[in-house]
Amino acid sequence: MTTPERAFATFLLISLLLIACKPLASTPGNTALITLNNQPLTVEIASTQAAMARGLMGRTTLPEGTGMLFIHPTPQRLSYWMKDTLIPLDIGFFTEDGTLQEIYPLYPRNLSPVVSHRTDLRFALEVPQGWFKAHNISPGVKLSKSPLSLIKL
Repeated sequence: MTTPERAFATFLLISLLLIACKPLASTPGNTALITLNNQPLTVEIASTQAAMARGLMGRTTLPEGTGMLFIHPTPQRLSYWMKDTLIPLDIGFFTEDGTLQEIYPLYPRNLSPVVSHRTDLRFALEVPQGWFKAHNISPGVKLSKSPLSLIKL
């Protein structure tokens, strides 16, 4: 092999390795299928402090029909912001029985927190902005299954 051929082969090998490794960095951890108002949604489960802190930061897309479900250890007032989150989202806050109580829009890189009115919220669901409205989902709708059953120990 000539020097230019070796250089090209090295470049190609490094490129393939980088492409092959990229999915590992963004592969979702624990995922589940839930439904809201008969609309299926594949969600990543964020139930640890580290997963909740990371959330959807750094992502450039969130496909239709997907989201992230945050499971808090106890009912509380919830507060979320969009530090380093690059895509517009909507967030829904749920009580422990899985009932949607509040919905808010979230804007990329906005550092102002969105704080719930209620203090008895246990779950938060982030979806692409407009998803709730597009599927006629409003407060009062219940999740198809308890989010607590989705946690893999």
